[in-house]
Amino acid sequence: MSREVHAVRGTPLTSEWINRMQEAWSLAAWGVTLVKLDANTVAVQPVDDGEEERAGLWIAGHARWISSDVTLTVSGAAGTRSVYAVAQDLPATGFTLSMASGAGRRKIAEVDWDGSAITAIRNLVDAVSGHGHLHRPGGPDPLPAAWGAGKAIIPDEESRTNTAYGTLPTPDVVENVVLPTDGLLFIAAAALWKESAGDVARAALFIGANQLKVSRMDAADPKKQAASMTRGGTTTNVGYRHLTTCPIGLTSQYIAADLDAADVSTGVALGLMSTDTIGPDTVNDTDDAQMAMSPHLAGGVCVVRAPAGTYDVSVQYKATSGTVTAKSRKLWVWTQGFPA
Repeated sequence: MSREVHAVRGTPLTSEWINRMQEAWSLAAWGVTLVKLDANTVAVQPVDDGEEERAGLWIAGHARWISSDVTLTVSGAAGTRSVYAVAQDLPATGFTLSMASGAGRRKIAEVDWDGSAITAIRNLVDAVSGHGHLHRPGGPDPLPAAWGAGKAIIPDEESRTNTAYGTLPTPDVVENVVLPTDGLLFIAAAALWKESAGDVARAALFIGANQLKVSRMDAADPKKQAASMTRGGTTTNVGYRHLTTCPIGLTSQYIAADLDAADVSTGVALGLMSTDTIGPDTVNDTDDAQMAMSPHLAGGVCVVRAPAGTYDVSVQYKATSGTVTAKSRKLWVWTQGFPA
């Protein structure tokens, strides 16, 4: 659409006006997400709808959209910066980004800036996936199907020997995941992993730089959570085992015999089932105490609550001695917003 078309009361709608409305309705996303490109640059990026890349936004009652990235450099003293979408004048139909308010502008995000780097982004506009979600000018933004989503699929075998948590050489990470205010973060992961000696390997979920925590029945404060390859605190072998997410983080099978676990490409549940009264263990990473899962079925999606912001979500590994190795790694991350 190269210009606005104004209908006159009492006259038939022209085919040109209808064609332009169809073009607007076909946008893959109404609403935008501000993401971090580097230490001092943010951007709004178009969405691929299978035909072309576009993203649209209502600004001061007028529809504007982009087909390529629009960026903004953050600078100055430390503080919170407001980011505005600035409607371009017709015949242009796009928008730019600015930190200055004014007429013909819409505030879309806030950026926390420490004077040298961006530390957090809070998006204020829904990013709506799917066709037909047309925002009514001046009305509330529609409910998003997903604010942020991504995956990391890594088949290769890689190892780590560090005693501190970190990613493998090819990181299991989904970057720039946008979590809206009062939204939920969903994480699903699976891998095969092994250790060079008994009970030395750990794997944990990280939300940004923070290791996932879980509340315990017997502790006042939430504790850092991780998976280990132990059975009641001991390990009998060093073969590959299944690692998977569960409702409280990550957990792993132990396998009583000295056998390598096998991966399945089709039709396997994201989870584990125990055949005895001990069950797979997870680790309280603060004091290394074992927490057996009960009932003895573990696995599925981990649902996390956190402040609104933009996060990198990762699976990280460490070995208290020796080496931890993983392969067939899969990580899926998405978020869900809710109406006010």
